[in-house]
Amino acid sequence: MQKFLFIVCFVGSLGLFGWTLNDYATSGGQLFTAPLSHKYGSLPPVYLDPSMSPMRLLLKVRYEVDLRDLTNQTYVFDVVVKDPAGDIVLSARGAPSEKKSDKGEVTQRNTQNHVLGSFDVLEDGAFLIDWKVEARRAKIKQMTIELRRNVSDLNILNLVIAGALFSFGVILIFLRRFRQAE
Repeated sequence: MQKFLFIVCFVGSLGLFGWTLNDYATSGGQLFTAPLSHKYGSLPPVYLDPSMSPMRLLLKVRYEVDLRDLTNQTYVFDVVVKDPAGDIVLSARGAPSEKKSDKGEVTQRNTQNHVLGSFDVLEDGAFLIDWKVEARRAKIKQMTIELRRNVSDLNILNLVIAGALFSFGVILIFLRRFRQAE
């Protein structure tokens, strides 16, 4: 019975955690998606109004990387969103990396979905999105920027429940081992 409860706790915690993060990233409605074809650039101005708040910006990168070292920096990105007055309302930077595993594979294909952040639209107008994505060890196959409107916040309660389930599963493991040792 304890083994079954332990499995239910771990699967439940991982499922709830994954579902909550997916719901966070895909909430709201997609306003636009734009494929990126160069290392850097500016998207055409996007007209936004306060009824679309809050907005969320995502960057999706599909790449292939040859894993040579223990940790391999795949690419770096820098994305900035400016309001009609030219003020920065969102700025995001990152440098994802891949770790070499014991599987022996040196070429790995992957897709990273980066939730760059959320911002409120305080006034009507044309917003500008500047971006820069530079490959390091990776060969970038496809890049896309997505803007979503009327998004929801991260459900902290679900994350707390997932953490509690995971902790309860760990406690069950120790109780089981303690009882077997007696």
